[in-house]
Amino acid sequence: MALKVDIALNARQAQRQAKDLGESFEDVADSLDDVAREAQRGGDKTDDALKDTGRAAERLEKKFKDLADGAKKQGRAGAEVGDGYKKGFEKASEGAEDFKQEAQQSAKETAASFDGSAESIVDMFQEVAANA
Repeated sequence: MALKVDIALNARQAQRQAKDLGESFEDVADSLDDVAREAQRGGDKTDDALKDTGRAAERLEKKFKDLADGAKKQGRAGAEVGDGYKKGFEKASEGAEDFKQEAQQSAKETAASFDGSAESIVDMFQEVAANA
């Protein structure tokens, strides 16, 4: 009977060890489930972050495009202003040239008819003023 007792004791110990091993496998499985959940959460967070980054990049691109469009408009407006000034100065130059020619002509006419009297001097100023 001693042999049976020894076998029974060894069987109980084997059962206990098998049970402990089973519990250890359950703990490992739980830990792996936890790791899988955390990996999923991390993946979701990464996905969300990438989407947010993509949206931010799109907004930045739109702002740069708007800025470039505004710069083009300002450039065109500046060119139009510059053209307007150029035309204005050209007209002013033409007017000044016309005034110069009229003044020269008036001066020649006045000089030709100038007799030294005060009335001749007044006539000269009136002639220049009339042509201005």
